[in-house]
Amino acid sequence: MRRILFPALAAAATLALAACDSAPTPTAVPTPTPTVAPVSTPTPTATQAVPPAPTPTPAPTPQTQSGRQTAPIGSPTPLPPFPWTSFGPGTWRVGEQVVPGVYEAASVSGQCDWARLSRFDDSGADVLFAETTSAAALVAVLPTDAGFRASEGCGRWTLRLSPTPTPTPTPILSISSQPTTISANWSHVCALRPDGSPVCWGRDTEGQASPPRGERFATISSGSYHTCALRPDGSPVCWGWDADGEAPPPRGERFAAISSGHSFTCALRPDGSPVCWGANATSSGTYIGKASPPGGERFAAISAGSSHACGIRIDGTPVCWGSDDWGKSSPPANETLASISSGDDFTCALRLDGSPVCWGYDGRPIGLDLGSPPQEERLASISSGFLHVCALRPDGAPVCWGGGPESYPPQDERFAAITSSNFYSCALRPDGSPVCWGGSWLEHGQTSPPSNERFAVGRVEP
Repeated sequence: MRRILFPALAAAATLALAACDSAPTPTAVPTPTPTVAPVSTPTPTATQAVPPAPTPTPAPTPQTQSGRQTAPIGSPTPLPPFPWTSFGPGTWRVGEQVVPGVYEAASVSGQCDWARLSRFDDSGADVLFAETTSAAALVAVLPTDAGFRASEGCGRWTLRLSPTPTPTPTPILSISSQPTTISANWSHVCALRPDGSPVCWGRDTEGQASPPRGERFATISSGSYHTCALRPDGSPVCWGWDADGEAPPPRGERFAAISSGHSFTCALRPDGSPVCWGANATSSGTYIGKASPPGGERFAAISAGSSHACGIRIDGTPVCWGSDDWGKSSPPANETLASISSGDDFTCALRLDGSPVCWGYDGRPIGLDLGSPPQEERLASISSGFLHVCALRPDGAPVCWGGGPESYPPQDERFAAITSSNFYSCALRPDGSPVCWGGSWLEHGQTSPPSNERFAVGRVEP
């Protein structure tokens, strides 16, 4: 029986590539999860004014000399170059001034106000998540965040290089507002330009690579032979093959996340409740319930695969449904996850510390080892394919295992996003240029992205 994959959403990730020769550099930065409750809308709306230039406190404003940050004249201690792994109150650019990761403010005095920003400039800021606390704070600053703002009451923030067993607060995850700007599946690839306009390439026999003209999207997800995307207001749009009802989304809905699988689609409402539509049975008519998520659940993330789907509750525990062949819908017990990606007959995820975990088909009967990801790695994003997995380290370096040529990414590259498909993989460089590898025998140009395009990295500005 032919296997068909859905590569789960590959979280877009921008890179912190600035040199840091005197500041401490973490050996691994986890894929963090927000520490607030689910947002009430699929796109950020809060706007607050911010200073036009970030200034550290209590340290004086650094001066620039030959591209390096130095202390003002007369200061006895020179400041380390950006990006920093420890910083005080102020508004900071993620990647450029502070390294993304999980930060702790252990010495909160009075009231600590912090906010993760999706945009900020002279005119103001768009707030992704914000919180006020009088206790020690633990905050996940994602690579795709534009900035981070903290008040004086927070004191100093320090990067946690590795999580401690205790005390580790129970995570409260929120629906990811980080868009998927490139997504590959069995037959085609779709990506979003910085203005949100979609571009697709590969097989188009069912119209899956022909997005509607004039649309602007915030996130996009390629299924086996169909594609779905969300407009900035959260309304869904789908196109391509519709034999099983996978393409037309439910009317009147607004979603915060969407994931296209093989002949079905799943999405999350702003409150985290899952909705799926399309085929509930195999091609032979066997009912598997992949388009019937469990009732009463609230998820922070969702990923549709070939014949199963998985979600992560707001406390980080995974839930899967649909076919359980090879145990792909039976996640290991006592795991707390930050992200998840459903593949063909297996599932992979990242723990809070960025370490990968996989379950389901391990590939060993055919000489692969899908079920044993490199445990020494700490990864920032992960994408499950047909018989391989690709992921990104925090510095953007790709790591793949299983499979054949699709598991051998270009050497010495750094990527901002990655997506795995059946016999190929694609990624975006920090400048948004696409790169694909593997599957040289594929007939529809899946591994030949348009060379003159630059796609959105991290954020879309429709």
